[in-house]
Amino acid sequence: MKNIIWDFDGTLFDTYPQMVNSFLLALNKMHIDDFEIDEYEIYEIMRRHSLSTAIQKYSAHFNLDPEKLRKNYSHFENQNVLNAKPFQNAESLLKNSVDNGMKNFILTHRDQETLLKLLNNNHLSKCFEDIVDKDSDFPRKPNPASINHLIEVNKLDRYATMMIGDRIIDIKAGLNAGIKTVLFDPDAIIIEKSNADYQFSNMYDLNLFLNDSKKDK
Repeated sequence: MKNIIWDFDGTLFDTYPQMVNSFLLALNKMHIDDFEIDEYEIYEIMRRHSLSTAIQKYSAHFNLDPEKLRKNYSHFENQNVLNAKPFQNAESLLKNSVDNGMKNFILTHRDQETLLKLLNNNHLSKCFEDIVDKDSDFPRKPNPASINHLIEVNKLDRYATMMIGDRIIDIKAGLNAGIKTVLFDPDAIIIEKSNADYQFSNMYDLNLFLNDSKKDK
């Protein structure tokens, strides 16, 4: 592999603790007590599906206004997420990939301002060639339009390009774009068959795999 397209949340950065906490605070603000909330269930829904699914489920369950729940969540998450850190060994993997001549890209639904703050705060900005974020206004994954954009604009060899993400929609997006895929599932929470070409639970093993794939070329 010469080119890696990374999902951000839950793949490069472990943002789910901040996301779940923000969701909990949003429910609290709408007068839902902690004893009525299963934090792990919130995490499962976000990882297996999406934030929107969690909002839909909990607004229906507690008879809440979904748009108000989303607004309250965003209020807390905008600040909380800045405390997120890269997964263990992610920094060394990224820098090692650059040293080996690989090119890294980010494909995320997160907004550009927050994304750049997190990358800059962790000294990772220089590891990436290009980014497609929420402000790019592409259709959401698994639609492959954003991946195709990165491939076409950066003149990437589709057969030497890989999508790495932590959810099924990341894998489907990669497959829809006709590139190799890796499911990053650190806690083995994905129960749906992913059809990913490869699967890893930690960055150390993923780094070894990428090193081997580079040598094979």
